[in-house]
Amino acid sequence: MQMDRRNRQREIWRQKMLKTGNLLLDVLEFERYLKIRYLRKPADDLLAQWRTCRRTVNQLAQDYAFAVARYRTGLRSKFSARIRT
Repeated sequence: MQMDRRNRQREIWRQKMLKTGNLLLDVLEFERYLKIRYLRKPADDLLAQWRTCRRTVNQLAQDYAFAVARYRTGLRSKFSARIRT
């Protein structure tokens, strides 16, 4: 029972890590697109969108790093439990 709950929690953490990583990739691609558009034709509204997108990228990068660390901790606890038994 306890192991099933831990396995479910690890799977939830894995799914969150993957979703955050995929979202980060999408936003990075969008940021690249905005950068190219701004460099071709500078405009205040494009610059504002680009800056907002950069802030989003930075936040998602932090969220992804946290999600990976949490998932890795869950995996470590899984393997350390196996070694003890």
